[in-house]
Amino acid sequence: APLPVFISPGNHDWYSSTGPYAMSGRDTLGLRPWPAHVHIFEPPSFTTICIPELKDLSITGHAFEGNLSVTGNPLSERIARPEPHTTLSVLLLHGSRNNFAIDPAQKITFPFTDDQFLNQGFSYAALGHYHTPSEIRDAHGNLRAAYGGRPFNAQILPGGGCGGCLCATLTPEGAVDVESHSLDTRRIIECDIVCNNIDTPEAMRALVHEAYANKSGTAEDFALLRFSGTIKPGWTPEFPEPDCFAAKSVTKSLRTGFDLDALQQAALDPSAPMDAIFAAQLLKELEEETDESQKTILRDALEYGLAAFSGLPVEARDAD
Repeated sequence: APLPVFISPGNHDWYSSTGPYAMSGRDTLGLRPWPAHVHIFEPPSFTTICIPELKDLSITGHAFEGNLSVTGNPLSERIARPEPHTTLSVLLLHGSRNNFAIDPAQKITFPFTDDQFLNQGFSYAALGHYHTPSEIRDAHGNLRAAYGGRPFNAQILPGGGCGGCLCATLTPEGAVDVESHSLDTRRIIECDIVCNNIDTPEAMRALVHEAYANKSGTAEDFALLRFSGTIKPGWTPEFPEPDCFAAKSVTKSLRTGFDLDALQQAALDPSAPMDAIFAAQLLKELEEETDESQKTILRDALEYGLAAFSGLPVEARDAD
């Protein structure tokens, strides 16, 4: 459909004369020319487009020239726009919102603050770069900008939702309403798998498949498998995947199992072995301890110690 389309190339799909955004690049690559209703913003600065079909609306955007870390405060100066201003103005902005908690692995580029953006006076901004949904609202609580997040599941993360494609409705009075639509039919199925001294691959596989089936997981979905409980001492666990598109296993809460009741009983004998005395002492301290962080340390110490007494390899494990 020949609806107006506006594209603001970002740092991962930057604009170049030889790339698919430029008409010259499309010709070299053997691609069809862009139709008249597709508008590509070009570097180096912000430009504003007004088109006859949308006489009350202007679109302002920019483009990257490479995978660059643009520094400074690009929005500290007001973006020049043609006069007279239209009733509604939309900004396409690919950049890093400074006061927004992000994955530290993501590159910071074209940084801006909420105030710097709001001071520009746009009706709404479609934000790109960060893959987590978030919104910017003005002092009156009106929505003024939003990151849509990924429109598809690119990571297996707790909580499932990947964000989506945003459909924003702007009224002449300046109100903005946004709906998010995921473009991915694959779900993230979270499964908590509790092991009780598991000691065979067959038993572990049965637990995994049962947990995934109970959540109605399909071959098209992602599986996030969280293992807890115990495995039999001396057995090296295998973590099978259910019939799914892809799976991630989280095993930091899975521990080596020991018969603690038997060890406590053995500790009552005057000639009790050292592992029984050790276990009884740690279990007593655990029972008396009220601080959860200290309990975590004691549980780890109990497991590491009993593993050492049994001649098992002792591997450090991350603890919350």
